[in-house]
Amino acid sequence: MDSVSARGMTSALRDADYLSAAVIEGLGGSRPLDAALRDHRRRRDRAIRGMYDFTLRLAALSPVTSRERRFRAGHTRMLAPPAAAPMSSQAQSRLPVIHSLMSASCR
Repeated sequence: MDSVSARGMTSALRDADYLSAAVIEGLGGSRPLDAALRDHRRRRDRAIRGMYDFTLRLAALSPVTSRERRFRAGHTRMLAPPAAAPMSSQAQSRLPVIHSLMSASCR
């Protein structure tokens, strides 16, 4: 991944998790290390394939397809911060009091 997709850290942390599980399996003796690492590679490649293809298209400066636009919109929604809860009327009524107290303490 590269800076175009801004997914590098997310992918790195997920891949480290996948890799550590494979190493534990392989070195712990529950399965051969080669097989565990091969499965890790397949799992990692499956996890990044969609974003990898999307990033390649962006880097080629080709027109974005409607499918890619929907894919990107889904990732944007997942990463968006939650909306702030509206302030209650009781809290709003206290704002002038808080403001006057803060102003008084600054004198």
